[in-house]
Amino acid sequence: MNVGNRIKKRRTELGLSVEDVAKMLNKNRATIYRYESNDIENLPLSILEPLSIILQTTPAFLMGWEINDQNLGSLADKEEFQLLIGEFSAKNDKLKKRILKGLLKLKDKESWELVAKIIEKLAQAEENSTKE
Repeated sequence: MNVGNRIKKRRTELGLSVEDVAKMLNKNRATIYRYESNDIENLPLSILEPLSIILQTTPAFLMGWEINDQNLGSLADKEEFQLLIGEFSAKNDKLKKRILKGLLKLKDKESWELVAKIIEKLAQAEENSTKE
């Protein structure tokens, strides 16, 4: 997912129109459309910071440098996540470490949702096999 896709996705998730974002940034609609279509790929920091505030995210997420905190849930969930990661990676299992490294590279919500569905299916299969 590129910068423009992340901008558009966040804007639509928040129910904002292009016009709403344009007004808040003091830009015209065409400029916002150009950001979303990647016609302007290198967003200046003077735009990136206020845009990330408007879209309730971070400049790093918009640029694709980090996983959005929304994908990890609340603070308690994040702390639990960090503990699980530490426990998971402490075990000397190359497959688990490879899986963990792959998960940490996921950047978009759709990828995380796909992983969640796979994990749910595996958990259901495990539950069904223990019932038999």
